[in-house]
Amino acid sequence: MRTWLASLIGGPVITGLINALQGQLDAANSRTGLRPIAAKEIEAEIEARKQEYLTRRNPAQAAAGLANRIRNLGYPVEIRAAA
Repeated sequence: MRTWLASLIGGPVITGLINALQGQLDAANSRTGLRPIAAKEIEAEIEARKQEYLTRRNPAQAAAGLANRIRNLGYPVEIRAAA
């Protein structure tokens, strides 16, 4: 009898608490506007990765690697310095 009574009361009570908490979270998210904040964080991460890529990039090494691949295909390649 106790388990039946607990399941009868527990189901709706727990569901009500979950719905109330979900409503509070939804209200907080709409008030604070987490989407623009998350978008700014993502943009900052992208910019940081771009800067990291640009600092690690070595154009001379990339050109030499590309020239070697072209030479392996049987074509002559001459690398000249930019004017």
